[in-house]
Amino acid sequence: MRKREFGYAQFERRFELPDAIDTNGIQANYYNGILALTLPKKEIAKEQPPRVIDIA
Repeated sequence: MRKREFGYAQFERRFELPDAIDTNGIQANYYNGILALTLPKKEIAKEQPPRVIDIA
């Protein structure tokens, strides 16, 4: 999802992050007027491969 905002004055944007985001790993890059945020998931929130459980 991309959000476009134009203007030459200072602005602020706030939003809440889900609990699945690792807030210590957030990175931000600003290049050519575009702010890109990287919001990594916590290990526990990442998809896990299916498990096979033997039934005795």
